[in-house]
Amino acid sequence: MDSTLLRRASIPASTSVYLRGDAQADTTDIVCEGNSVRVGDVAEYRFTNCHANSPIEEVYKADLQRLVDAAVGGIDGVFLLLGLATSGTERSLFHNADDGLVILALRHLVSSLTERQRTRTELGRVKSQSRDTQRYTYGVKVRIVEVTDEKIRDLIGQPSRSGAPLCSLLETEDGVTLSGAQSLMIDSQEVEDVVVGKMIRAIGRSGHEGTTLAVWVDISQHDNMLDWATTSRLMLIKAPSLDCLTHDRDVASATRGFTTFKSQYTLWDAASNWSTQRPPLAVSRSSVLTMMLMGSLVHGSALMQVTAVLPVEGTPEVQKVLELLQKLGEDARVCSFAATQRRLLLLLQTEAGTMNRSEEGSRMETTSEEALVLQEQLVNMERKLMEGKMEQAKTVDQRIRLTTQLEEEKRKVAGLIAENISSQEAQLKAEERRIEAVEGLLSARAAALDALEEKKRVEVTSQSDINELRDELERLQQELKEKGALLSAAQESAGSLRDQQQEGKRITDKLADELKSVEVELAKERARNEELSLQIINLAGKGVELERERQLAGEERTHVQTELASLKAALDSESSSLQERLRQAEENIEQEKQEKEQLRSELEQARCSAEEEKSNLKMRLTEEHRLQAERDAEEIDRMSIQVRELEEKLENTKAEKGNLDAKVESLQMKLDEKEQRHVGLKAEVDGLREEVARLEEESAQQRVEDRSKIEKLLESLTEAQPDGEAVLIDATKIDLVSHDK
Repeated sequence: MDSTLLRRASIPASTSVYLRGDAQADTTDIVCEGNSVRVGDVAEYRFTNCHANSPIEEVYKADLQRLVDAAVGGIDGVFLLLGLATSGTERSLFHNADDGLVILALRHLVSSLTERQRTRTELGRVKSQSRDTQRYTYGVKVRIVEVTDEKIRDLIGQPSRSGAPLCSLLETEDGVTLSGAQSLMIDSQEVEDVVVGKMIRAIGRSGHEGTTLAVWVDISQHDNMLDWATTSRLMLIKAPSLDCLTHDRDVASATRGFTTFKSQYTLWDAASNWSTQRPPLAVSRSSVLTMMLMGSLVHGSALMQVTAVLPVEGTPEVQKVLELLQKLGEDARVCSFAATQRRLLLLLQTEAGTMNRSEEGSRMETTSEEALVLQEQLVNMERKLMEGKMEQAKTVDQRIRLTTQLEEEKRKVAGLIAENISSQEAQLKAEERRIEAVEGLLSARAAALDALEEKKRVEVTSQSDINELRDELERLQQELKEKGALLSAAQESAGSLRDQQQEGKRITDKLADELKSVEVELAKERARNEELSLQIINLAGKGVELERERQLAGEERTHVQTELASLKAALDSESSSLQERLRQAEENIEQEKQEKEQLRSELEQARCSAEEEKSNLKMRLTEEHRLQAERDAEEIDRMSIQVRELEEKLENTKAEKGNLDAKVESLQMKLDEKEQRHVGLKAEVDGLREEVARLEEESAQQRVEDRSKIEKLLESLTEAQPDGEAVLIDATKIDLVSHDK
């Protein structure tokens, strides 16, 4: 399998299997157990996820939802749904009208973008104090094409007289571009249902189950306040078989010029894997075009999910599909964690070099089982990191909502203050109108008095009229005094109201100034909190690195302990064998000594007998007796040679024993050196842990001091308003807002 595409694009591909059929039947050959698929007693295959007749919602949450969330975050994604040529289950699973994977992905994507738009727009309105602010906008462009009969057909565009509109693929330096296809646009949740209906009708125009269907979803986001924009692409592809992932030797002629794509973007080579089992699959233009659809994303970092829809019968073709998918997932994991593996391999090579120098050429090899275990551990670590990032994103969204609630409370308090001031102004205006009415009445009374005085001058002769006019004048003067008192009281009340209004305006201005100063302080605190957050993030990264180094040190320590145990066992076995050999050598030496003594005694006896025979046969020695004497002398010489050989063997045994003792001493010295190295590594790891704990304590103390400062500042801002109400702000929310930045 050629994983050049994955290495070039750094795509961490995940694989899963969807088994269809009666999994409880007696004839079932394939069984799904957790994340593995077992084919009878033949083999077992491991994948990221395994679904056995699971609901479509469960398949979406396990395989496709992470790609949609990544697309919202600006990361490209490819979802590839594969099926055998005789299977139609992937069709209903892919684009069912009510709950297919395409419809679920689009609805989830639009709802996530709409929620982000609502949250950021509310935050922008709060910051700009304007209700017409449109801070965040988004756009989702959907294109649907069908690849069949070596042609790309647009399913959204209306067919003309010449047939369905055709599209073309243009290969550029930045990837592959789809040209000539119409699109559907979604920029708000109100048009979602209309676009979904059009998509269902467009997908319904697909010719038959053997075609390849591709849904291109381009997402664009723009934040007007931060002047930030991003684009991402999510591709959903349904292929009827594994032909879209294979090619044969004639693929260059089939592509008619797409040699660049063939040389750079090949998922795997069918000829290298299937030639021994069956002939290579025939590849049509549609398969190459499907690969080019996927190739539009490989120039950048993206996520990839490959899901295969298979029956529960364990046929050879199904087993080959399972093998290819498992190999694809393994290659993807190797590509995704290449940097980490390089570090681990470097450490292993360093340790191997040390062992080679210390143990005179002994080698340390890592088996394939250990590599698989290491890959699984790395996958678990990556999954935990992704879960931590998702939790951090949820925390950020919660902080944004809390910030919005806090700004809503501030707006409500400001509205109450404005309503109180407006009511006081209305009362003051009513008093002014009443005073104006009293002044008009007084002027009318004065005019009446003038008329009466004129009448008094005209009717001087009538004393009774004069008395009446005098009485009327006195009465009017009394009323004038009363009205004057009322006017003075009204003027005093108006002055007091004006003073209250001025005092309220002064308090409002003072509160506004204090609010501005608080906002400045909050900005400073947010900056400090951002620095602290960066420090905490750096510390967390260092903690993760330290934890990884600790795990590596633990693994190295375990490995070295295992080696120590093996060395001790080898030493014990070697020492026992040496002791046995020494005991055997001592027994041989004793036996040889006994034989030597016996030979010496026999030699003495032979000498004595020879001397006796010599003395007895001196006078009657014949030729026969001389020959016998020579034979006896030769036997004596042979026995002497055997004695010398036994003595040399004894000396060699003693020298071998000395060499074995020297080897035992050197091995013991090496064991002592390894123990000292492990003690040093443990002390270094403990020191790093203490440093991390100290930094965390300093960060916590700094956060407590910052929070106490903010609480003191807020206590100084808590003052009574003119209408008797008070503004209270929760310090925990301020803390969350400051840390959100």
